[in-house]
Amino acid sequence: MTSGAPHESFGPYVFTLTSAEADAAAAHLGTRAALKGGCVRHIAPFLIFALVVAFAFLLALFGLISQRAGKTALFLAAIVFVAQRIISNWLVWRAHASGRRAALVRLQSEGELAASIDKDGLSLLGGGRRLRLRYTDCAEVEDLGALIYVWPRKGEPILLPKRVLPEGEAALLFDLIKLGVGKARAARRSTASRSGPR
Repeated sequence: MTSGAPHESFGPYVFTLTSAEADAAAAHLGTRAALKGGCVRHIAPFLIFALVVAFAFLLALFGLISQRAGKTALFLAAIVFVAQRIISNWLVWRAHASGRRAALVRLQSEGELAASIDKDGLSLLGGGRRLRLRYTDCAEVEDLGALIYVWPRKGEPILLPKRVLPEGEAALLFDLIKLGVGKARAARRSTASRSGPR
């Protein structure tokens, strides 16, 4: 703690990511890059397949098409769905691998970093950059394994290894950051609702 006021300012925490931490972070960044677009993009093909199957079944059931045509439609829909899933999984795997490689190269080249946390946001110094991230610019915070990830609304996250924090401080900092991000999000929603159409 570097501030005279308790729980107002923490750090700076000076660290260099270990190869294991860089690899874990790169894997997580690669996964997020591969799944960009959300779950709907990955669920939509199954929903379309289910609708086609239901539609073909109902048409065949009520005699609007022959049973042979209904079976053919179901067979073709299954082939298209399986082919789409194979291609989609391959694209996700490729995006994950390339995102992971790019993130790993970047993380391993950053060298020594210094992170500070206060009531308004986070600061990161090192790796050829000076970054100030206010809670209003944060999208979310994650506590995964040995690292705390603070995700901005755009760009790469700030990473904080728990090993550099005094005992018991990791949970305190995670809660502090999460509270700051939550308050900033609530303030954004409140401002948006007040400035919306009346």
